[in-house]
Amino acid sequence: MGEIATWSAVKTKVGLGKDSNECPTKAELLALSPTGTGENYVGLEISNASSYGNNETVQLSDIHKVTYKYTLALTNKTLNFTALGGAPTPAGFDLVTQKQKYLDGVAQSGVIPVSYNLSAHPDWIYSENGLKATENLNTQERYGSVTFTQAESGKSIDGAVSQAAASQRFEYTFSSKYPGINFNALGGISSANRILDMTSTRQEYRNNHTYGNLVQISFTNTGLPSWLINTNESWSAQENKSLSSRSHSMTYTQNESGKKFTVTFNQAAGTQTYGDITINPTSGIADIPAAGGTSGVFTYSYSQLWGWNGKTNDGGTITSGATVNWSNAISGSNLGTTPKARTRLGSRTLTLSQNGKSASKSVDVYQAANQIVNVTQGAWVVSIFANPTTLTEQGGTSEINAEARAPRANHWSSGATSSAPAEFGTPTLSIPTAVTGFSLFGNILTVAENPTPNPRSVVVRATMDTVYKEVTVTQRAYLVEWEYTFTASPTTLSFDALGTAKSITITSYREKYINGSLVEGSRENVSYIHATSTEHIGTVLGTSISMQENQTTSTRSGQVSYEQNGSNKVIRITCNQAAGTISTRDVLEVVDNFGDSPAVGGSIFGLVKSGYYDVINGKDSTWHNVTPTLKSKSSYITNVEITKASGDGYNIGITLSENTSESSRRASLTLTYGSKELDMATTQAGASVSYNYYFGVTTDFPSVAAAGATPKAVIKSRRHKVVNGVEESSYSLVETSVISKPNWTGTLSAKVSSTSGSGADYDVTIPVYENTEASIRRGTVVLQQGGSGKQLTLNLNQLAASITTRDYINYVEPIPDGMFSALAQSITVTLQSYRETLINGTVTNKVAVQPDFDLDATVTDWASVSLIGGNPLNYEYDFEVSVKENTTNQTRSGSVMFYNGAAEVENGWAFTQDAATISTRYEISWTANYSNGTVEENVTEVELEGITGMENSVRMDLHILEYTSINGVEGTPTSWGSRTIAKNNSAIVSPSGQVSATLQSDSENAFIGISNSVQNLSEYPRTHTITLYNPKVVINGKEVTVPTITLLVNPVPYRRIFIFSWKEAGNTNTNTNIILNGDIMNSDSVASRDIISYASLQRNNVEFAKKYIKPTLIPPSEDWLQVIDNGQNSDNSYNYAIRALTDNEGESARSQSVRFEQPGNDNQALYAYVSQDPRDEGYLGGRVNNNGPRTIRLNTIKDENWVGNIDIRSGNYYGFGTLAQDATTIETNISVGGTDSSTYTQQVELSNLKFSESGRPVTISNDPNQTTDYEYQWELYPSTGIPAGFTVNISMLSSDGDNDDGIRLDIIKKNTTVFPIGTIIGTLTLTPKDPTKLPIITCGVSHRYFT
Repeated sequence: MGEIATWSAVKTKVGLGKDSNECPTKAELLALSPTGTGENYVGLEISNASSYGNNETVQLSDIHKVTYKYTLALTNKTLNFTALGGAPTPAGFDLVTQKQKYLDGVAQSGVIPVSYNLSAHPDWIYSENGLKATENLNTQERYGSVTFTQAESGKSIDGAVSQAAASQRFEYTFSSKYPGINFNALGGISSANRILDMTSTRQEYRNNHTYGNLVQISFTNTGLPSWLINTNESWSAQENKSLSSRSHSMTYTQNESGKKFTVTFNQAAGTQTYGDITINPTSGIADIPAAGGTSGVFTYSYSQLWGWNGKTNDGGTITSGATVNWSNAISGSNLGTTPKARTRLGSRTLTLSQNGKSASKSVDVYQAANQIVNVTQGAWVVSIFANPTTLTEQGGTSEINAEARAPRANHWSSGATSSAPAEFGTPTLSIPTAVTGFSLFGNILTVAENPTPNPRSVVVRATMDTVYKEVTVTQRAYLVEWEYTFTASPTTLSFDALGTAKSITITSYREKYINGSLVEGSRENVSYIHATSTEHIGTVLGTSISMQENQTTSTRSGQVSYEQNGSNKVIRITCNQAAGTISTRDVLEVVDNFGDSPAVGGSIFGLVKSGYYDVINGKDSTWHNVTPTLKSKSSYITNVEITKASGDGYNIGITLSENTSESSRRASLTLTYGSKELDMATTQAGASVSYNYYFGVTTDFPSVAAAGATPKAVIKSRRHKVVNGVEESSYSLVETSVISKPNWTGTLSAKVSSTSGSGADYDVTIPVYENTEASIRRGTVVLQQGGSGKQLTLNLNQLAASITTRDYINYVEPIPDGMFSALAQSITVTLQSYRETLINGTVTNKVAVQPDFDLDATVTDWASVSLIGGNPLNYEYDFEVSVKENTTNQTRSGSVMFYNGAAEVENGWAFTQDAATISTRYEISWTANYSNGTVEENVTEVELEGITGMENSVRMDLHILEYTSINGVEGTPTSWGSRTIAKNNSAIVSPSGQVSATLQSDSENAFIGISNSVQNLSEYPRTHTITLYNPKVVINGKEVTVPTITLLVNPVPYRRIFIFSWKEAGNTNTNTNIILNGDIMNSDSVASRDIISYASLQRNNVEFAKKYIKPTLIPPSEDWLQVIDNGQNSDNSYNYAIRALTDNEGESARSQSVRFEQPGNDNQALYAYVSQDPRDEGYLGGRVNNNGPRTIRLNTIKDENWVGNIDIRSGNYYGFGTLAQDATTIETNISVGGTDSSTYTQQVELSNLKFSESGRPVTISNDPNQTTDYEYQWELYPSTGIPAGFTVNISMLSSDGDNDDGIRLDIIKKNTTVFPIGTIIGTLTLTPKDPTKLPIITCGVSHRYFT
């Protein structure tokens, strides 16, 4: 058992209790009060307290002193608030407030949270679900601190708060309500507006909302022309006495902002007024000749007086420029051979029109006389005939007859001729060339016998003056004949589509005949030739014939001709050829697929063959390239370009977005052509994600005196994220740890640097103990960077003994090649560099030494070298050699030499950069220079007013820009002259005839001058397109198309006069009243109204068009009224039907208004005030029909008052009359008559339930859920205690007969049981939906006997 505690031992151990050697009990110990608070708190605690009784003493080892240590800290030292206030960044200080319990100075497990309060803060900081700031409206940043105080301990801690200054901007408003003022030619004040109504204000915004009030800002303007007058901001113009409209653009400039806007003052051209035209003929009209013709015109002069603006006496006299209109010319026909004297044919009228006036003058027209002026004789016509013309070989005579005739003609002054009697003569006969055996005597030709085997002939001539005619007389020869035979088999050949050769057989010979008799043995073969071949025949080799291949889908034929020598006989062989078969074969196939693609994306290319073959007769024929269609692609293919390759095929170029994922991905696309579909794909490498760690010495430790000190070094330790080889500019600091240090140093400290500079990340300090050695000592502090494992060495030098060093430097293998692309990039070169320490010639230490370098002075403008890191433990240093982008077309080279003290690398590191990739493109555009001075660049659409004249024109200058791209980046364009485009070119206007467009050029550029030549007097703008006859331009071998210009010609200004009224006789008000019947079944519950709505388009108070405007209906606010649009009437007014949709069940009329607005007229409104009278349908009427077979007795009761009984025989009925008028309930009790006990079926109807005034039938429903619309609900209540001897069936009556609109009861007695008189079978009750309007109807059905 342990030592029992005494009071003094407790006080010594715990500090509580009294000085006494007595042993306290458990209760006495626990009754001790603790002392102090917070960290001064002292209490007592008993372990194993439950094992002690209250009055038992306690072992000293179980008694413990209780104390607490308190922690109050801020995770975040500063909170930053935006100017708008609200929550900060970070979201809070993340306050740590807790206490640690200690027993006898030993910390216990776990911590205990301690509460705190916000004890101090700036007035712009408040607590609401965390610290928040009010909005800062000052333009200065504000700072402050907040104080947190910990409960129990009283500790406090301050946190810093800052809030950004308010953003400040000013928004200027500078505008005019009207873009300008238009004046008529008479000047004065404009009828539309006389002021510009300008606004010029400034509004301040802080934190993007208004701050303060609007401030009026002054402004200035440019000057005015003499014809504009400004009197107290009321604008007027002097009268325009010129034919040209005039305008002035005045620019207002707002002070402070410099904002500008331009207003335009336009004045219409003056008009000239013209008097009547006077015509003075100065000559007559020449006669129309007898040969016929058309009359000419007479000469004349004319005059017209004119003046300005309605006057005709102050402008001068016009003697030219009129529009000339001659009446139809008078025509005289050719009088031919009819004699006629000079005759008047009519008159010719001249009409002159000019300036809206016209005048006419007439002069008579005559035709000259017609007569014979001379007679002429024509040439002799000789004729000669021989009879006979052929004689036999025996000879004989032939009679020759000849005559001569000369025609004569009369010639008239009309130019016509007529025949006169002919002259006749006798020709002289002769033989111009003598022939043996022929002689002529007079007109008889004698022919002697012909002894030769050849025929012979003679020519006989008849001569009259110098004219002769000849005839030939022939004598037959002694007769020897050859007969030729020339045949072929077959004479028709059929060829396939390929034209495969076929053969024929030809027979060719001749036989001799003398005087018609065959000479035996005279047969001999005769040669022949291939004479001709028609189209489609291929090769003819002797009797072998082929045809050309038929590449059409039609049959065809040809012909081969053979000719026999001697006889010239011809054989024709017909060649028929079958139709060819023609089809196509689609092709879509990969020629070169995409290769793998890098993660950084970019463009790669593939090659496909796409198109079709013409297939003729089963063989591929002509190839056709056709561009394939892109069907689909992966989302990270950002662009697909399909271009024609050289030769057959298409280049497929795709551009891939950068892959920032570390996984590779497959990018694919699908092409289609015709029936073919083709997939192409590439695998894009996953992103290379890494970190570049930078760990280096910015400032090394300074030398330390022998007495010792705590030197400070500054180091850089950070990391940059690298995605796909591209390093991000942002970085994070990386903590370091000590790897080694000299044993003569103390504990190293590294804190975030207080030194400014790009490489100042951490301040490193280390105590250096006093050096008692007689020599200088040096040491290194090696730090290791977290994450990268990189190390760096800090050098500690303390004055010491004599030390010598030896330097070493060389490249670390593998040495990178020095090939750079044209783009800016870097290559890392690693060197091993260190310094050896030698004491008394023995190496005692080796330390890494950062190398130096020398870069060629000739490349420093485009290349640089920097140390980026290394591994000093291996004496390695990484140098980054960087080049700027090469924008020239030349490669360039350089080198860098590295050295360490006296040591340097054997050879400098050489590098070369590729030349830039340079391309150009051209852009062509129009600049519009308006006649009013306005200039608009890069436009294809221009606008002119509807008037004519050069004051309303625009010059379109054509500009060509050349853009040069270097390494894929496009630079600032340079300008090309376009003047050569105007050469051998012209501007084409479509539609033509209303606009003038002329292509011209100045010293640099081509331009088109455009003006309006025909006023636009329509309502809408005219649209014209202006293109060049040759719009294609070739610049440096590249074709560029000149854009088409779209011209809008606005209409000449006009005004709209709106007409909007009800079409009612004498109603010029904007209102109309309509009263509808309260019963929608009444025809008076519908009304109709017409609205006249149009705009009259007028120029100079003359209407040139009328535009009908459909009114806008504002629907009624209450749903009992409906307005129906019935469209336009024949007179173009708009008809609307207005009807009530529900009955007016109220006691008084109800009303509402219907509004119609006219669009475009500031919503000018017409109102229809509609009221509906209350409905009055009268009281309920009806009747009871007995459809037999038995008589029934009807007992009627009104409001419990008996009215009477009536017997109704079969086929008759009883009418209610006024029974239901003012009634609350009515009863119509039915008893079926009869004295026997037989069965029966009695049919009774309660029908014609209609209102007395309107005649409308009431609606009856037996819907138990009452979901349907009804006026009566019926129910049948069977009587209790009635045996199953009776059945009552109920059905609804239709609405198609005399006894309709009600209920039919079928009362069936099913057996012969005798029932007492007055036995109640059941009760039918009709309950109205509205008891105030209709009575309750009950109908009791009973069975009784009667005589």
